[in-house]
Amino acid sequence: RLESCLDFTSTLFKQWQSVSLGFPAEYKPAALCAGVRQFPEVFYDVFDSFTQSLVESDRKVFLTALACTRNSSHLQYLMKTAFIDKNQMMIGHYEKLHLIKQILARPENVKPIVLFLVQNYNTALSMLGNDMMRTIWFSVSQSTHLDTDLQLLQTMAQNMTLNSSLQEALNSSVAMIESARRQSQRLAPVVAAALRLVSPPSSSSSCPALLPHFSGTLTLLSLLFIKFT
Repeated sequence: RLESCLDFTSTLFKQWQSVSLGFPAEYKPAALCAGVRQFPEVFYDVFDSFTQSLVESDRKVFLTALACTRNSSHLQYLMKTAFIDKNQMMIGHYEKLHLIKQILARPENVKPIVLFLVQNYNTALSMLGNDMMRTIWFSVSQSTHLDTDLQLLQTMAQNMTLNSSLQEALNSSVAMIESARRQSQRLAPVVAAALRLVSPPSSSSSCPALLPHFSGTLTLLSLLFIKFT
């Protein structure tokens, strides 16, 4: 159960903070995430651990944990540090990409990310470069699932006075999201029909008759996967 899992990881996090107790390495990512999420004051401790660590795997764990924050000011701090801070040596290129993907893993973070990027676009672009910025907007497109977030992007693209680079980024993001939704809508009836074909038969006597349909359905799903991925 989720609640018991959160309680367990929170307990482990408190144990990890104690000098006298060991901490199971396999639970470190979950415990750090729980610590950042449930104890806001822990955020900066974990961030300091990230900046002081020279071990790539540990730094990745710390970044993943930082992205677990539910504190809006902490999220703003992360975005400023990763995107517009002049002292960006502390976060490497691939670490920034990892961080943005981890932050966008939570649907409610799409809106603050979009607003931050639009409000700080020129500074972020000068610090990150075109390639990184395109990758970030691509990640935003892939992570936008809520209607309200799509509407926000559409409104910005249509009604705001933007420089050509940002206008292109927003238009591209909106086009990708709308295309993915149309594709999903087209495939929905086919997938539903395929799932009905492979549902468990009501009796064992129907199994031989079902096998050709099952094989054909798997082939159809495979072709659809190849075409649309």
